Amino acid sequence: QAETEMAAGNHKQALAVYADASVKAPGSAPLVNYYASALLKSGKHRQARDLLRNALQRRPEDPELHRMLAQAAGGIGAKYEAHKAMAEHYYLSGNPHAAIEQLQLAARFAGDSFYLQSSIEARIAAIKEEIALYQKK
Repeated sequence: QAETEMAAGNHKQALAVYADASVKAPGSAPLVNYYASALLKSGKHRQARDLLRNALQRRPEDPELHRMLAQAAGGIGAKYEAHKAMAEHYYLSGNPHAAIEQLQLAARFAGDSFYLQSSIEARIAAIKEEIALYQKK
């Protein structure tokens, strides 16, 4: 029903259906994906970000959730988070070089936060180490 409402341009009704369904089936992976997608299409980036952050706690290895989180974070101007999420999407999708590029972009938006800069540097080092390991084989 929600997809039909979205297709008809009735975003408010579609989101209400998704919200109701997510209360009844909070752990449903397909439902989270559809709901997040509908939120993004409706311009509800902050709500989508919250939903996706929650979902990633249960499914951190899902590249699609990271891609949508990047879109949601970008939609609210959270550039660091957007690039970091996109990096994870690329990494989990088998493109470590693109992941490193996104992490380097994220570092530009981390400001002078020692913690954020350190976590980016550590993640880049881990990915580079993994690339080197595979190149030796």
